Amino acid sequence: MVNLARDSDTICAICTPPGTGGIAVIRVSGPLSLSVSRSVCPFLPERPESHRVYYGLAIDKSSGEKLDEVLATYFSLGKSFTGEETVEISCHGGPVVTGSILQAIIEAGSRLAERGEFTYRAFCGGRIDLVQAEGVLSLIEANSKRAANLALRQLRGSLSEYAMELENSLHWVLANLEANIDFAYEDIESASNVVLVDRLKLILEGAKKAVASYGCGRLLQEGMQIALVGKTNVGKSSLLNSLIGEDKSIVTSVPGTTRDQVEGSFLLDGIRVNLVDTAGLRETADQVELLGIERTKKLLKTADLVWLVVDLSSEPDFKEVELIGDLGASRMWVIGSKSDLVPKSEARGRLHLWWKRAKDLAQLEWSAEPKLVIGSSFSDDGLDEIWAALHQCTVFESCENSVVLAQARHYELFKKIALSLERGLDLLMRNESPDFIAFELREALFGLHELLGKQFDDEILDRVFSEFCLGK
Repeated sequence: MVNLARDSDTICAICTPPGTGGIAVIRVSGPLSLSVSRSVCPFLPERPESHRVYYGLAIDKSSGEKLDEVLATYFSLGKSFTGEETVEISCHGGPVVTGSILQAIIEAGSRLAERGEFTYRAFCGGRIDLVQAEGVLSLIEANSKRAANLALRQLRGSLSEYAMELENSLHWVLANLEANIDFAYEDIESASNVVLVDRLKLILEGAKKAVASYGCGRLLQEGMQIALVGKTNVGKSSLLNSLIGEDKSIVTSVPGTTRDQVEGSFLLDGIRVNLVDTAGLRETADQVELLGIERTKKLLKTADLVWLVVDLSSEPDFKEVELIGDLGASRMWVIGSKSDLVPKSEARGRLHLWWKRAKDLAQLEWSAEPKLVIGSSFSDDGLDEIWAALHQCTVFESCENSVVLAQARHYELFKKIALSLERGLDLLMRNESPDFIAFELREALFGLHELLGKQFDDEILDRVFSEFCLGK
């Protein structure tokens, strides 16, 4: 992506998704965008008005062939998304029409844009910072309304402003600290140690608040993955089908029907919930089934939530207990299934008794208890308790109007920033050498600069922009 020699090229790409559609948009950006576009859209005036739409026929200049009726929108220098002179040509959607117009634009002196190059140019031109550039990608990829809202806030600068406030406060602390170093022999103190400690505590609190928001932000951005695990024929597949509202997973009375992972998803309170039905756990010599069981064990390590499904209607043998040793209570629910097959007054008691005996067998010393939920896929109100518990998981009131980290890069940087601030604060409170304190605070400052893209290298830019699609 980073190739300064090519940054002055005029670039073009289809900005709408590939395939057939009502319209498609082709963007041309760079110093020759107007002259290149005029060779394909000769109806454009020599001096068009910025943000004005012009109508006419697009032609292939070399053959004179008429390509399509199009609308061409002109954006003057400094007034486009990239900050460069830009023309956006709206034509009828379809691979033949868009391909023909794009080829004519390339032959007129443009080149095909690389992945994310339009956004890269907006960043390099100072139109947006690096956090906002990442917000563009998040908005495109958002799979729920709340994820889109979060991405839009990031694109509009909410996280950038938060980081800049921390940066300004840190500059103030550093300036006063360095002033105290410079005037140490003249017995002049710019700001007292107490004032600097208080200010630094506030900055550290802000950094930690950002770090703590990542769990919520990641769920909003990526959705929640729930693994349904347990022995064969305990009702995992029926539960998945009932919750997503379609027969995605095959359900039979034959043990071991589900041999590989089956996924289904739905939106709940604006969050994407991804359910993964897994191969039932049992002793088997079937190689295919063994591979499925191995995949189940791997999924346990990465899923946000694990639902251990146990059959309340059958006599337990607790063979699934070996699964739960490495899971914490916060990541596990025990779902008592087939509650419609046992007397209603006994279902909850059976589930609690199962958990008590399982915990003793596994010799668990968890500090908290997992959530115990009763469910049935075959009664009218059988899933009410599961839905109620799921709703509780999707309530993130604090995420709606405060800083939220949704990207791993931001999370990693804020962790480093918080760590440097902690070390600096500790040194300051122990009245250690100001030089050592300043070193730690500068490290935190560099972290904020890297976050915003004020300080970057090719590796960072490649990491960010390589995730973009063509045309953005």
